Amino acid sequence: MATTVKTDNAHTPSKVGLRVMAVEMLGAPRRVSVLDAFHGHGQLWKLTAAELGEQWDVHIFRTDHQERAAGTLKIDNARLLAVIDLTRFDVIDLDAYGWPTDQLRLVAERAPHALVLTTRIPGMYGRIPNVIIDDLGLVAAHDAPASLLSSISEELWEAWLYALGYDTSYLVRYEATAGGMVKRYEICVPRDWSPERAAGWIPPVAPGGTTGG
Repeated sequence: MATTVKTDNAHTPSKVGLRVMAVEMLGAPRRVSVLDAFHGHGQLWKLTAAELGEQWDVHIFRTDHQERAAGTLKIDNARLLAVIDLTRFDVIDLDAYGWPTDQLRLVAERAPHALVLTTRIPGMYGRIPNVIIDDLGLVAAHDAPASLLSSISEELWEAWLYALGYDTSYLVRYEATAGGMVKRYEICVPRDWSPERAAGWIPPVAPGGTTGG
């Protein structure tokens, strides 16, 4: 029986280049706050900080469900994203093994100003998460083969990102690995985003006078 082996930080140069690009999009060198939701051993952001140089003051809030590095909060990151104040982060990193749909939905709602880094690795048969199908209002015929929607998974993913409020034009890397499995690395950029608008974003006021986020 074939097995799938999960490997941390495959295509490391591509991922580091993506993170350097995201930080530099913020403008002139300054303090940058990053929420790394799948931190692991932290190799990617160590290499990113080294590439950026000392002029960028990159601060990482680290979380991982396996708590693999000292100082990393061990928690289900979807639970964390639902309650933590996301307004203070410039970049949110969702370097997942699959489809980070739960996490991205929360970030889109609670931190619409932030740049979001995603890694999407579909399963071997490319099954589309139900949340994407439901959010897009799609219904497949009852006799349709399971592969029907999977064959247009990339188009559905981009349509869903757009529905969440992201410009999907910042697709940085798209790679096929052994067996045809696809890995997609990208920066999800809020539509009409600019460093100035992101820096000046204020959470909406919720009923009762408290701010959301």
